[in-house]
Amino acid sequence: RRHAPQAPTPPGPSWLTGCVEVEKAIVYAERDGFRALELDVYRPGASPEGARPLLVYVHGGGWRVSHRSRPPRETRDWARGFFERLTDVGFVVAAPDYRLSAEAHFPAQIDDLVEALRWLHEHAGQLGVVPGRAQEVRGQSGGGRLAVGAGDGDERRRRCDQAPLAAEQLDV
Repeated sequence: RRHAPQAPTPPGPSWLTGCVEVEKAIVYAERDGFRALELDVYRPGASPEGARPLLVYVHGGGWRVSHRSRPPRETRDWARGFFERLTDVGFVVAAPDYRLSAEAHFPAQIDDLVEALRWLHEHAGQLGVVPGRAQEVRGQSGGGRLAVGAGDGDERRRRCDQAPLAAEQLDV
């Protein structure tokens, strides 16, 4: 199976050092009878003062398998990884997990993602992201479907009261 060719890393701002700060396994929700739901946060290692834009990446896997730390298959051979490239251009990246289909029936996966978005919104200042700004939510495969489902305005308003977001399925 062939992977997408590695594109050169876009040139970053002058403050870019190539370092990425990663905070793993931050609990964003606990559901009775289920495992704690966690997310990882990737930040540019050295950035100027001020908040950064937030990009939320939702992993694929058909809602059956995979993990929040696994980037899209097509990017796994890149010398500079998927999450690192996103931080290179200035994003803070959050990668939440969600209950898989063997753990909970649909729409639990969307509920989990909406809860992660709510948590990220409430903790924006602590995470170094722009508070109140629309969040960019992207996902690969099944994660893309969840991103679109969580980004549906009517559905989102029904589930929580937050800033709007842009959502789409990511085809790398």
